[in-house]
Amino acid sequence: SVKEDVVFHAGTASGHRGHLRFYEDHINWNYYNGSSWILYLITTGYYRDTAQWYHLCANVDTVAGTAKLWVNGVEPTLSNNTIPSSSQDLSFADDVEHQIGERAYGTAGYFDGYIADVYFIDGSDLEYSAFAEFKNGVLIPKLYSGSFGTNGFHLEFKNTGTGTASSSTVGA
Repeated sequence: SVKEDVVFHAGTASGHRGHLRFYEDHINWNYYNGSSWILYLITTGYYRDTAQWYHLCANVDTVAGTAKLWVNGVEPTLSNNTIPSSSQDLSFADDVEHQIGERAYGTAGYFDGYIADVYFIDGSDLEYSAFAEFKNGVLIPKLYSGSFGTNGFHLEFKNTGTGTASSSTVGA
């Protein structure tokens, strides 16, 4: 069986869908348009332990036809570098289901680890340095202060209480 730990997923079971995930001991950033993979970046380095701390940042600019992936502030060597052509339509930020830490269909894909401080920025071409910085040679998170765009969001996953979802409990 293939090991798959989905960090971020957007799309449908049979149509357009994309993932940022740990897959077969690598990290990949990909998008399937219903008939082929139009975005497929996969690291050559091995990333097997999802219990370790990682800072992942993935970017796709469909206007320019570019895509990037950073792992802990570094653009890793890639074994596949398929990027979407200019103005390719992707479902990220569209009216489709988006999941953090899982994929809504199939039997694989639940993330086996902790996820914190998730940013989704719609409409801006940003690099990892918008969300993290090096201090004394160590990459640390920093608060993003720019625009989130039309459908962007920030999930902090703060545990400020217990009980049912409200503005001050775990479900906030």
